[in-house]
Amino acid sequence: MRRHLGIAVVLVSQVGILVSMPFRAVRARVAGTEIALETEPVDPFDPLSGYYVTLAYVAERPAVDTIAFHLHEPLWVTVARAEPAWTPVSVTRERPAPHPDRVSILGRWDGWRARIGDASRFFIPEDRRTEIEDLLDASGRRGLVDLRVGKDGTPALLRMRVGGRSFGR
Repeated sequence: MRRHLGIAVVLVSQVGILVSMPFRAVRARVAGTEIALETEPVDPFDPLSGYYVTLAYVAERPAVDTIAFHLHEPLWVTVARAEPAWTPVSVTRERPAPHPDRVSILGRWDGWRARIGDASRFFIPEDRRTEIEDLLDASGRRGLVDLRVGKDGTPALLRMRVGGRSFGR
């Protein structure tokens, strides 16, 4: 009996860990602030995952001379409300104080730029790959990405917009 209880505790804790992993992204998707960021996507292929674009956001590139982060160090990318895309304000170690027209997104330093890691890949339906690639080429490899950002800074990717077309959920 005691052995079965121990196994049950281990199984319940493992299931709990698996369930909690996407919880922050789901919470951001449901209750986060919606923003749009300008992106310059790159189009690689992963044999296991399929076609996707790696999203490189304009807001991830702060002034290089003002940054002294360590590799993979957590940081905050702060953007301000603007149209059509929110504009970069700062990249800092500490989360800035809340501001009504600003959002701070949790990221990491990759050695030369901030990375909004949980929203860095947009998977492309294979039947629309050519259409999306043609639109990206026509737009100068630029587009907009709509995200929702949770109160804890977790981003959740909603959709990508290129050449007046919207792709995503």
